[in-house]
Amino acid sequence: SPTTVRSYVSEILAHTGCKSRGQLAITAARAGITQ
Repeated sequence: SPTTVRSYVSEILAHTGCKSRGQLAITAARAGITQ
């Protein structure tokens, strides 16, 4: 059903959002360490 697909997509978006946010934090931390 469309609701299942929608919740599945939103879960993926939530996970990728968290991952990219974590990547940004890690990148920022590394930049702070190297500078």
